[in-house]
Amino acid sequence: ADMTADEIAQMKAELEKSLYFTVKDSNGKYITATGADGVYTYNGESTSEFKYVLKNSTFTIAELPTGDYTVTEFSTLSDYTIKSENPVKITVVRNQTATATFVNERDTGNASIIKKWTNPNGLTTAQKAKLEKNVCFTVKNADGAYLNAVSKNGKYVYNGSQTAEARFMLTNGKFELTELPTGKYTITEISNAEGYLPKTQVKTITVTKDATASAEFVNKVIVGNVTLTKVDEDYPENKLTGAVFTVYKSDKKTVVGTMKETETGVYSLEGLVYGEYYVQETKAPKYFVRDVNFYYFQIVNDGETVEVSNDELGKGTFINSPQKGEIKIVKTSYNNKVEGFKFEVSGTTYTGQTFKKTYTTDKDG
Repeated sequence: ADMTADEIAQMKAELEKSLYFTVKDSNGKYITATGADGVYTYNGESTSEFKYVLKNSTFTIAELPTGDYTVTEFSTLSDYTIKSENPVKITVVRNQTATATFVNERDTGNASIIKKWTNPNGLTTAQKAKLEKNVCFTVKNADGAYLNAVSKNGKYVYNGSQTAEARFMLTNGKFELTELPTGKYTITEISNAEGYLPKTQVKTITVTKDATASAEFVNKVIVGNVTLTKVDEDYPENKLTGAVFTVYKSDKKTVVGTMKETETGVYSLEGLVYGEYYVQETKAPKYFVRDVNFYYFQIVNDGETVEVSNDELGKGTFINSPQKGEIKIVKTSYNNKVEGFKFEVSGTTYTGQTFKKTYTTDKDG
């Protein structure tokens, strides 16, 4: 997070614990000294290594005899590289202070975050660009602080960390972070892309020196199915085969597909992506009247199967009226009595149902 001066000083002090220095004279012997914590006084030479440690990024040796010396830094820091000359040769002259400077630079690498979309219908460049506008990412370091960055030449350049959330946006399906300090990072995707899942994903990457760590985020379009059950209006237990149902996009013109009769009277179409649709009966079963209306439905939940019905009674079925005709029976009598006679009409319909009904003549026979 944003660091105070005290926190920065504490961090440097922790880093300094991983460093020490040696000083050798022109004869290759180690210079020894009295003192500690960065402040020392010359005390002779030795063949055994003598270590000097830093205090506030420096150490000094007083009362050094004039002459040539070699100062060497030793570091156990895993994420820093000595970028300056090491060892450093200095010459001490009378009444002057010789200085040796060492630069340790934090190791850095890069991160490449790639975004992909899966849609069985494919996506145009424009469609992808529209989706990308509804997606953003956050990046946290191992301490849980959000990374901050500045945009430069189409990439993000690391610019420290902070407590406030900072968001990164995609360009052509990816974003890149450069000059990242080595270490582990947590990348979180926040997606409001309509019709795609998941809405959030979290991945962890490890950035190493002079290398590019990558993570891939994939969003899948919501896919569902549609089904309907075709029945005889007069005999609802009779499921009807031989119909054709066509599914259209929301414009009622663009054909998406034809429903397949998966079992007698049951029609289905699978693999419909998120969106609005209409279904229309484009061919009725034999001896039945086609329903020419369009019926709306939508796919909004992944894996769901939507049932379409035209049954106002709410039975969840798609009914068809049978084709009908008329028969006329005229009664005649020698005494002109024609009212009240009963006739039984029986038989079998074209669709296989048994018909039997009794009719009574009126006053006109």
